[in-house]
Amino acid sequence: TQTVFLPRAGAPETSSVRFFSVCFVLSAFGYAILGDMRRLILAALASTLLLYSLVSQEAINGRIDLRSLSSDPGFRTELSGEWLFSWERFENRYDDLGSGMVSVPAAWEGQEIAGISLPPQGYGTYGIRISLDPGAQNLGVIIKRPNNAFRIYANGQLLAERGVAGTDRESTVPRYDHVLVPLPNHSGTMDVTVQISNFHQRSAGLHGTVLIGNYQRLAEEWNRQRLIEAMFVGIAIAMALYHFALWAYQPREMSLLYFVIFTLIAAFRILSTEHLFIQELLPGLPWAVVLKIEYLTFALVGVSMLAFLRSVYPQEVNRIFFLISLIVESAYSLLIILSPPMIFTALLTAQQAIITIQVLYVVYIAALVLIRRRNGGRFIFIAVLALLVAFVNDLLNALLILYTGSILSSGLLIFFASQAVFLAKRFTRERQESERLSVDLKDSGACLEELFAEVKKAGESVNV
Repeated sequence: TQTVFLPRAGAPETSSVRFFSVCFVLSAFGYAILGDMRRLILAALASTLLLYSLVSQEAINGRIDLRSLSSDPGFRTELSGEWLFSWERFENRYDDLGSGMVSVPAAWEGQEIAGISLPPQGYGTYGIRISLDPGAQNLGVIIKRPNNAFRIYANGQLLAERGVAGTDRESTVPRYDHVLVPLPNHSGTMDVTVQISNFHQRSAGLHGTVLIGNYQRLAEEWNRQRLIEAMFVGIAIAMALYHFALWAYQPREMSLLYFVIFTLIAAFRILSTEHLFIQELLPGLPWAVVLKIEYLTFALVGVSMLAFLRSVYPQEVNRIFFLISLIVESAYSLLIILSPPMIFTALLTAQQAIITIQVLYVVYIAALVLIRRRNGGRFIFIAVLALLVAFVNDLLNALLILYTGSILSSGLLIFFASQAVFLAKRFTRERQESERLSVDLKDSGACLEELFAEVKKAGESVNV
């Protein structure tokens, strides 16, 4: 078994008591040598970083040693690094994989095996051998959305499969999914192999992080994330229905309609990504339709946000920029609807660049609204800031630069909540203004009636 310690790996979560105990010992040792409080602080920081680098592990040559970590009751870590990989072979057992290696998490296309650059279409088997404490039982593994039909084995035992992983396009039935599966009992070694087949889109392989840990802890984390996503979708749909009802009674208030559209697009994006609730709600929905919904929501979320902001702040949102965005995204949406996945998925990088420009422009609008002290400027600034953080995080995850997981639902929830409060405040203020004008009009009417009465009285006096 070989192990490598690298500071850039995803750090396994060890016991906090053990972590801070070691930090304290190293800090005290630094203080004894340096004899200065400021240097003590520096030594504490340095020792913390050193300890982080020591517990951050990656697999090398398809092996990883987790014996020092797996005995922790809260054991949970990523299986990132070098995995064995057999191209155009489906193997159930680790020992049959050969010596080829690829990086995980990452797409397999562009990576090299025996001097050959792997294409996006094809099939193969990933494998990793994990050394564990023999007493560390009741373990589980989470694999996030392999592209795009797959089977998972542990010690030669089939744990889960999604779609049909075939050796050509005709024998492959694509399907996305996140899976959490319990691992079988072991005697100190766990071999995990993942067979993946892709013939239907432009990217393939283990894109997402692979997690191993105590099954109960992973299940709690899994259920918590699903609950948050389900709660977000429910809140988004409820807000959309409420504001649609408001718009039905006030059809001239287009900001309400655009807010409804943006909210529904965001809700459908969460349903078609993350834990893929849409496949549970509509189990017969074809994979290609799920993929089209995912890409359509990604294409329309930026321009729908611009439409909403333009309806609220017409002077801040440039008309030309909005029209260009509308034309480009409409054309891309038509392409998604009319073309097969192999075509429109190839334009993902271009769409990511477009949405990046749109998000940066939205940030500019928020700053402009705040500087000009427009009504609700602080609400829009907070909303856009939350959305920007979520977007940057998710974009870097999509580009396989970060592996922190999606926080889009949290960012969108903050955006919706702040904008709902802003719209409520806006209409409340308008209602109060309308009531004030009504009172003023009644007072003016009463004054006019008194004036007319005086004039009439004066006229009668003159006639007499």
